[in-house]
Parts: sequence; structure tokens; C-alpha cells
Amino acid sequence: MAKTVGCSKSLVFRLMMSNWGARLKKTTLSFLKYINFPTVFLLCWVLVLMLGCGEDEPEPEPQIVPGIPTNLQTEVTQEAIVLTWEASQHTDYYYVYRSLQLENGFQRIGSTKGLSFVNSELDVDQPYFYRISGVRLAEDQKEVEGEKSPTLQAVFVIGILNVGVDLIDFGETSLEQQLTIKNDGGGELNWTISADVDWLTFEQDSGKLQAKGEQTIIFLSVRPKSPARLEGLITVVSDWGKSFVITVRMIIPAHPRLSLSTNTLDFALTRQPRTFQIRNGGTGSLEWQVRKLSHANWFTVSPQNGVLVAGQSDTLILKIVLDQLRKYPLSGRISENLVFSGNDGEKRVYVTIKTVNPILSISDRSINMGLNLNVSNFTIGNSGSGVVEWEIYGGEDWLTFEPKAGSSEGETDRIIVTVDRTHLPEGDHSTKLRVDAKDFGQVDITVSLEVVARPQLFVSTPSVVFNSKESEKTFRIQNFGAGILRWQVTNEANWLTIEPQSGETGKEIDIVRLLVDRGDLPPGSHTTRVQVEAGVGRQTVAVTMQVPQPVLSLLADEIDFGTSAKPKNFMLQNSGEVLLYWSAEIEADWLTLTPMKGFLKEGETVKMTVTVDRVQLDARQYRTPIHISSNGGDETLSVRMTKTGRINGIIRDVKTLQPISQATVEFRSEIKQSKPDGSFDFSYLQEGRYRISVSSPGFFSRASTIKTGLGWGETELFLSPVARKTGQIRDVVLLTSPKRIAYSNRRAYVTNQADDTVTVVNLNTERAVTTIPLKWDRACIPLGIAASPKRSEVYVAASAIDRIKLVDAGVNRDVHEFRIGDYPSECVMGMSKLYVSLLREDRVAVVDISIPARTNRIRVGKQPNAMVVSPDGLYLYVCNYGEATVSVVNLVTEKEIKKVSVFSRPDAIAVADSGSYVYVTSQFSGDLSIIGIRQQAEVNRLPITKSPIGVAAVRFPQDGREVVYVVDRDGTASAIEMPTQAIIGNIPVATSAEAFSYYPETGKFYLIDSLQSAIVILE
Repeated sequence: MAKTVGCSKSLVFRLMMSNWGARLKKTTLSFLKYINFPTVFLLCWVLVLMLGCGEDEPEPEPQIVPGIPTNLQTEVTQEAIVLTWEASQHTDYYYVYRSLQLENGFQRIGSTKGLSFVNSELDVDQPYFYRISGVRLAEDQKEVEGEKSPTLQAVFVIGILNVGVDLIDFGETSLEQQLTIKNDGGGELNWTISADVDWLTFEQDSGKLQAKGEQTIIFLSVRPKSPARLEGLITVVSDWGKSFVITVRMIIPAHPRLSLSTNTLDFALTRQPRTFQIRNGGTGSLEWQVRKLSHANWFTVSPQNGVLVAGQSDTLILKIVLDQLRKYPLSGRISENLVFSGNDGEKRVYVTIKTVNPILSISDRSINMGLNLNVSNFTIGNSGSGVVEWEIYGGEDWLTFEPKAGSSEGETDRIIVTVDRTHLPEGDHSTKLRVDAKDFGQVDITVSLEVVARPQLFVSTPSVVFNSKESEKTFRIQNFGAGILRWQVTNEANWLTIEPQSGETGKEIDIVRLLVDRGDLPPGSHTTRVQVEAGVGRQTVAVTMQVPQPVLSLLADEIDFGTSAKPKNFMLQNSGEVLLYWSAEIEADWLTLTPMKGFLKEGETVKMTVTVDRVQLDARQYRTPIHISSNGGDETLSVRMTKTGRINGIIRDVKTLQPISQATVEFRSEIKQSKPDGSFDFSYLQEGRYRISVSSPGFFSRASTIKTGLGWGETELFLSPVARKTGQIRDVVLLTSPKRIAYSNRRAYVTNQADDTVTVVNLNTERAVTTIPLKWDRACIPLGIAASPKRSEVYVAASAIDRIKLVDAGVNRDVHEFRIGDYPSECVMGMSKLYVSLLREDRVAVVDISIPARTNRIRVGKQPNAMVVSPDGLYLYVCNYGEATVSVVNLVTEKEIKKVSVFSRPDAIAVADSGSYVYVTSQFSGDLSIIGIRQQAEVNRLPITKSPIGVAAVRFPQDGREVVYVVDRDGTASAIEMPTQAIIGNIPVATSAEAFSYYPETGKFYLIDSLQSAIVILE
């Protein structure tokens, strides 16, 4: 504000109220006695001008000395001693002193505006002594240092984890391995161990090591049966922050196993082939071969070698070589060993056979045909073992027999003996047959008969068959004896006529005619018996007659369409002799048959056409019958058909919605690459739920389950891209010492701590355009920054002067400031208010930006710093650096409603637009804490990096997935997809990271690289 030149009423009032005013009044009254009024008035006017026309003279202020810092504490980390203390009154910053002695030798090692100090580059096992003092800047910019705190001792002893190996290899056979965990440091060390594989178990998964101690851990492997090359990671972590990742490896080799269905095989007395099975009961390929141990030649084995995959078997056939077997002794048992060799060893089968003497066995030694018998038989057998070969010879011309030779191996052969009495004189007749078994004996059989002078009835046939077209048949009656044969033929069937029905004969032949009359007989077969009687005997002739009928013939058993859509044909025929009427019936809706009915003349055929319609069917195999009924019988034809289903899909970038080509798509055991338009397709044979996995370089992998129906499945898969470094904004003149960044109207505003400026960056051109100096008479130390796009205003937390600086983004000028509270650190913009964390007050200041001025202070946890507003604008999440919590603030009531416990010293926080989670990190913990907005609680904690300094997140509205990026101090980033929690790590982004955030309007991440004084762009 400009100062006013000249007197004003308020200035005169202040003058009259001061001591100088009182003195002036007394002097003036005294002068009135001696001086006239004009002189007094003139003197008064001169004095007023001398005393009141400049600035008021300030009253001397008492010396204000900073208070003594209290509650000084130390924490020893892996790399430093961390000092913390509670704030002291009237203090702008603090001096830190250190000594190697208890009483003296203290030297100042640094200063800080915060309530903590990190002392690094220390000697292990060295005691250190610390004291803290508060410092205040007086109005003349001189430092006023307060009394030092009591001395606090800390010994830099740390546990140093060491495992000494980076690979544990179980090889092909080992079931147990060891790992020695060491503590190379001087402090106590707690360790934990874990693995990402399920085939490895630990004897112990955590423990404690004293200084220079070590402990050996036993690993036990559970070996699967299937061949595989297994690999995983073992992680050993100490409570000092150091960790080791060890590769663990195991090979499950293929183990084929030769398995035989038997180890003994006995032919006993049989000479028939025998079989048994050889099988690969293990894994991998089994190469086998068989040999005879004694090279016996009385049997053969086939096959003699082969290759079997896991679970496959072969059948081996053993056949007897009779010619070779006969060379062995005729009584006893012989044996041989079959030796099977495989790539897993040898096995044997013991083969035996009995060789006992064959014994010729004849059922009858004599056969008497008597007066009337013309045919008889006897049997030849082998009551011993082995094979007996026999031959029959002898006899007379009137005697025949069949067969004349053969062999017997336990079975019985029947010999038919026939005699012809026609030309034999009266009397007794006999002859001999000899059965000759060569070396195994001979047997004679006597065949006898008697011929007498009397009639003997002979009928030429026992049966007569009329086909459907024949109407007349005959048979003969003869007298095979002597004298006169009188005969008579009878029958009861009314459709059969016999001519003649009686007669007599000596040596001549009588012909009997059979005539049939089909008349009104039904189609089919009709039978009757004709009796021929004579005084010396009776014979029967069976008569069968066919009445013509239609016969349905189906010239196919089955039709298999497979996957073809073309119609198929089959033939229907009338194989009978009269008209055939037929009709068809189908059961399945997907089948069409033409024609469906008709008639066929004798021998006529019709082509039947079958078509299928798969449109409304699920994918699978189908089978249905076609029933054809007729007056000539019924037939059934089976129809088979297969419908294959198809899954069509497309893969898109969830951010740009553009198709992704050459992505790897896995469906069951089939792998394809997506086409240039991002599409892919697979076929299947059965409806169900199918899992499809997709991966592509630069994207998170994705798996989806598709339910198919009616032979169809369709899906659209969105892959979350992984941001990569695409460029950087570097301007050594304008970006001098970047610390924090805020966004508005496609511009970025960056605080520079070294020179108290704000750099403006055009995000369209990605260039720094100007620098805005922050006006104050001493260092402002700008830290947090926030921007209001609606008001074109930028708010900067000037931590050194406890004020908020207001920058007009329209003219790029510092236009105003107002007091906010003790040590403002971070700013965040809400729906209509600004929220500022006050590090030393354990509060969050609420600023009404329409005034602008602080309107409220919300009590939260200790040392609040980074903040974020929920996507709906209802909640504020505050990292409490001093107590390992995140405060949840209701922005309607402006009150803290909950504290969520996280890890120690949380200092970075992020939430995605429309996101479901709040993400929190700390430089002192390598974990990512995930807070569910709906639950207002920590839902998971993931180990990510060593020293994360920033976190940012983006949500893709297409599928609701979020990708959060955690940047480590070493300049690498890790990407985590939510809610799958898939992690992609070691993404190089910068040389040294400072602050990290995402700007939805550009769709890019911006990272401050403090060493390069640059802004790294990730997309």
C-alpha cells in the first residue's frame, strides 16, 4: 500500500494521544500568556508538520528470543540419523549442532525450517552428540538465536543385510537348498523372507540377527510330476530398508517309465497267440526294444521296438512256431526270458509252454449202418497236448467219408461217413477205415451194413422252397430196396395241391408235383409239411412259399455333415415285388428332409435330400434319427452334424480407443497376433466360458472371460498403456530450482525455491514462457502451489514468511499476499476453496478465494504436508508426516472424521479423476498404501520401490481401471494397474525426481527433475 503525504485527521489524533502531543499542549498554553494568537498558531502548525507529516516513529520493541526446542529424538536409518523435535515459539528456522564429545566440540552442521533433519555420511559405530537451537529473524534481518536444547546422543549402528548369492538352483534332483542370511552391520536386524512360487517352502520366514550374526535357512522344494523349467523370486527384506531379490530355479526333467502288464506269460497247452501290454507310465518319450535272452526260436514277438509318449501303450503279440516247437522234448516245459530295454532301465517277461505227447483219441471203433442207416459219424480228438496230425484211408466204393485229413490241438474233429446201398447185393457187408496219426499211433474203424430184399422208401429232398414267382415244384420218390413200394402223400394246407397223391414203384422213379395257389394270402412266408408214408417207413418234406411283398431298403446307414453346410443325399429303394408306400419322420428342428413321403414300384429308388440349419444352435456335436415307415418294413437313418462356434474380438488402447495390432492373444492353447485393425478370432467346439489373455509391449496384460452362445462370442478388450518418457522442458534461465507444479488452462506454474519465482510453462508448446518474481523484502521460500482455472489465479505457499502469495495468471504478476499460518507447505484447490497444510500448527488452513483470506483452520495429525481432494470434492486427504497417518477431512463440515494408519512419514499422495482409490507413498518406505474412497480405509499395501518421492494416477473411463505411477528418487518409475494390482517396474524417466503429477487436460504426466532443473514429460 502507498504511504500518504501530508496530515490527516487520524494522524493528528495519533499525535494528540502520544507523549509528544502532551508536551506540545503544555508548551502551547505557556506561550499563550506571552505570545499573541497568530504567533501561537504558526508555531503549532510548524510543530505538527515536523512531527506528523512523516511516518509514525515506532516504539522500541523488546528483544524476542526463540524458545528452546523440546522432545528431541533420533531415529537411525540405513543411511542416516534422523533428528526430530517439537516446534519452539518465536522461531523461523533451526540450527543443528553436532559433536563427537559430550560436553564440547559442537559445530553447526546445518539449518532447516522444518522439524526434522537428516544427518547422513556418518561413520558406523561412531557415537554422535546433537543439540538444536531456534533462530528468529529480527526486523533488521539480524538473526536472534535461542538457547540450545539438551544434548542427545545417537550411535550410528545399523543392521546391514547380506545374503551373498543371487541364484538358488535346485537343478533336476535336489529337494533341499540352504541360504545364509548375514548381518554385516553393528545394529540388530530383523529380516523376513518370501517367495512368489508355490513349489517352495521355508523352514523359517522371519528372524532376528544380532550384530555380525548370521542364520542359515533351509528351503524345501515340492517337485511337480509334469516336466517343466520353473523359476521364481525369493525376496529377503530387513527392517533397515535393504532388500535382496534372489532367483530360484528348478528343472523337472522328463522321466519315462517302462511298465508291463505282466511279468510272466504261460502258453500252457495252447498254441494260440498270446498278447500283453507295454506302457509308458512316466513322462516324456520312452524308447524301448525287446530281445530274447536265450535266442529261443519256438515263438516270435512283434513289434520288437517302438517309441511311446507319456501314457501311451503298445500291444505285443507272441506266436508259436510249431515246426520249431516240435524239435523240443515231447514231455516237460520250456521257457524263455523276454528282456525289455528302455531309457529308464530293463524289465523282463518270463515265457513258458508245456510240451506233452499228443494222444490220438477216436470216439468209435465200429459203425453199424444196419438195414436203413445211410449216414453216420465218428470223432477224432487229441487227449494229450500239442498238435496231432491225422489222415484217413481205406474202405470200399460204397463208402465215402469227409474230411480225409486234418490236425487236432485239443479240439475235436467230426468225420461224416456215408454208404450207398444201391448196387450192393443182399447180405452183410463190411469194410475198414484206418486213422493214421503218424508217430502218434493208428486206429482201425469197422463200418458194416445189411442189404435185404424188401422195399425201402427214399424221398429226394427234405424241403421244397417256392420263391415269390414260382408256382410248381417236384420231388422224387424211389424204392431203394427190393419188391414193390406202395406210397401215399398227405397235406392239410389249402393253398397246396399234390399230384399224384399215391402210387407204387419197384425200380422206377415216381415224380410228385406240388402246385401252390397264393390267392388272398397275405404277403410273406407260408410253410406246411407234406407226409410221404409207405409200409416200410415215413418221410417229411417241408414246403415253404413266399407271397410277394414290398421291401424297404435304405442305401445308407449314416449321414455325417461334419461342419459342412451343403445338402447331402441318400437313396430309398423298394427291393420287393409290389408297390411300397412310405413316410418319413424327423425329430430335430434343425433338420429338413425332402421328400417326406411317397410310393415306390418294384425295384424303384428315390433320392432323399437332407439339409441342416445351424443358425439357432449352440456349438457342439449333434445326432438325430430319421425314421422311415412303410408297408415293407421300417428303417432308421442316423444324421450327425457339428457346429463350430466363433469368438470375435478387438483390442483397443483404453486411453485413445485406437486398435492395437500385433498384440499377442492366447485362447486355450492357441496363440495369435491381432490384425492391423486390432481384431482377432478363434473357433471352438463347445459352448461355455472361455478365458482370453492379451498382452502387448507398452501395455498392461489383460485377461477376460467370454460366455458363448448360439455358436458366437464377442468381446472388446481394452489395454491400459504404460506411460513412457516422451520429452522434457528444460530452461536453465527460467527453471532455476523447480520444486512444485500446478496446472490451469493448459499452463503449468512451477515454484523455484532458490530465487523466489514462479515459472510459467505453455503446455501446448511445452516451453517455459516467463518467470514471475514473488515480491517481499526477504526470502519467501515458495513451496506448495495451486491454481484456480475459474479465477485465473495462482496461489503460492511462501513457507518462510507464513503467507500465501496471490499471482494473477492473466497478467503473470504477484498482486497480493495474506497471512495464512505457521509454515505453510502444500496447497491444493478444492471446488471453491483453497486448502493449505500448516506444518508447525498440525492444521489445514481453509481459504475463501473470493475474499481472499483464511476462514478456518482444521485440526489434523502431526506435521501435515501433501494433500489431495476426492474426485467428488467432499473429502480432503492429508498426509501426516509426523504420525504415520492420513487424515480424512469432511469438506462440508470442515472437520477431521477419521485417521487412516499407513507407514511412517507419508509425504506424497494422489487420486485419479473419478478414481476409487487414494494412493500414498513415503521416501522412508518402499510401499504404496492404497486407501479405498468408499471404505475410507487402507485396502492394500504393495511393496514397490526403495525411496518413492512422488505418486500420480489416471483413471480410464472406458473400463474404470486406474493406473498409478510411483517415482523413485533414483529416477525410475513403477506402474500399477488397479484393481488387478499388476506391476511393471524399472521404467526410466529421470536422473533425479522431485515432484510428480498428472494433468487430465493434456493426458500427460509431469515430473520435476531436480538435478537437471527440468520438467520430464511422460505419456
